[in-house]
Amino acid sequence: MYFYSVTTEKLIAVEIGTVQPSFITWSDDDRILYFVAQAMWSKEEEDAHRVEWKNVINHRQIKPGEHSVIYRITIDTNNLLLFANVSIVANVSLMVNELLYVPYQQQLIFTSRGRSYEDLDNFEIYSIKLSSSSSSSLSRLTNMEGVEQELKLSSDGKVQTTQRRLFSLDLTTGKIDRLGQNFDGVITQCTVKSGGGVHIIGQLGLNVQVYTQESIADDAIQQRGSNGTYERFSSLSHQPGGPVAFVFSSFEKPKEVYLADSIDQLMSAKAITNNNVLFTQRNLPQVKAYYWKNTADNQVIEGVLHYPPGKSNEKNLPLLVLIHGGPNAASLNELQANWNNWATIAATEGWLVLEPNYRGSTGYGDKFLGELRLRLLSL
Repeated sequence: MYFYSVTTEKLIAVEIGTVQPSFITWSDDDRILYFVAQAMWSKEEEDAHRVEWKNVINHRQIKPGEHSVIYRITIDTNNLLLFANVSIVANVSLMVNELLYVPYQQQLIFTSRGRSYEDLDNFEIYSIKLSSSSSSSLSRLTNMEGVEQELKLSSDGKVQTTQRRLFSLDLTTGKIDRLGQNFDGVITQCTVKSGGGVHIIGQLGLNVQVYTQESIADDAIQQRGSNGTYERFSSLSHQPGGPVAFVFSSFEKPKEVYLADSIDQLMSAKAITNNNVLFTQRNLPQVKAYYWKNTADNQVIEGVLHYPPGKSNEKNLPLLVLIHGGPNAASLNELQANWNNWATIAATEGWLVLEPNYRGSTGYGDKFLGELRLRLLSL
């Protein structure tokens, strides 16, 4: 593992052996780095894994090496030659995913994960008290039917975790509250605000927008922004009302990084990158939202329609229906042209491309999502 010192302007290597860090978190004084690595398999476990892989049933039931080790790197700022000391904090009989340091309670919070989604009990939030060397200091904090992920620490001492819904966990009382209860779409990201509250990135229909919620008791309020897809939102946590940065895209605009003076100035944000300028110089397909109604139950379905360049609203074009994966995902108001989002490329070649957000797509409410999720379509 390598560290770069902004004081000495030198790159310093720290030997950590053969372990492969999967997630890191810093202490509040930046003197201790915690990281997690999956425990290495023994030769016997590796041999057993190869044998069991030949038998699918046994492979799913027996999972060798399914535990993790949490390490601590203590940085010696007074002796840069020695620089750091690596030690083990805890051996955990779980597959640890994300890691978060809580300074005022001297503990680590982490999410666990399983190899499959068949048992949601494998996906929970745990804590370890750093003041105790006993394995009994490991505590389970949640018992929810969901996949906890994207841990954030708020200024009031609560852990925020996004699992397509946004929940707040009070580390003192253990109380769990849901944020954004009035929002019927899917939450993709949250950022903790300075002084309390959160910025929420949420998808509703084809658009992914920015919302703000000041407290548990308040509703999530949509910020005034452009139609399209906001992502990777970031704000200065120490400066209330300060600048915000984000990635934005729409049917007409390729993805770029934008900077706004404040959360209230999203409409006047300036692009600070120019990585996809080539798309603005090409004759691209004309894209619009498309709706139709299922006559069986009058359910309105939304999709994205891509016309070949220069042929907007023309009739009798060859049709390509391109469905998104997931199935719990959605086609959005954004411009992408990569290996797995090639509607733009197909339309450029003369196809009329329809991307339907069929039942089971995200962003249309729980009922719409559940009409496909975990349902057997064929035998």
